[in-house]
Amino acid sequence: MRKSNAIFFESVIPFLKNKNFDNFICCELEPDETKLKKIDKDWKIDWLTTFEEELVGIAARVSSFNGFTIRKYSRGYQSEYFQIPNLISKKDFPINPDNFYVFQIETTEVNNKKIPTKLHVIKTSSLFSFVKENENKVECFTNRNDGNEFVFVSIEILLSNKIKHWTIDLTKGIQD
Repeated sequence: MRKSNAIFFESVIPFLKNKNFDNFICCELEPDETKLKKIDKDWKIDWLTTFEEELVGIAARVSSFNGFTIRKYSRGYQSEYFQIPNLISKKDFPINPDNFYVFQIETTEVNNKKIPTKLHVIKTSSLFSFVKENENKVECFTNRNDGNEFVFVSIEILLSNKIKHWTIDLTKGIQD
């Protein structure tokens, strides 16, 4: 299990279960050639869950940033930044696009271990619409370890632009 999935499983799922989410499936961990693995690879949905009998898709990310990161280029190829807006507009998208969220787990490092501190949640369509309409307000950076390029949208920028999102202190509960 990748570290990001382990953090999600250990820190986020218990919180969500207390908020009436149920039936968690990690699409990334499914065997190749299965429909669930195809949802991960083709549709960029890492986790599926249910909330009040509605299917919910989650793109889960882990970083040390107070905000959201979107991979723009991976090994020189266009990535989620370019792919997701097109995917969620397709008629055969496997879930209701209004039920597709980005969960960004903010961590801090203690003794070489990533400790989850906050969970930032936003509708995927809201995040990508904001980025497209406000490219001058987001930051771009390259990960020095693997060369992947990212867009970063800070919580402060979302707040100042009144973009609906949620920040959850995993030890205290929800804060708007």
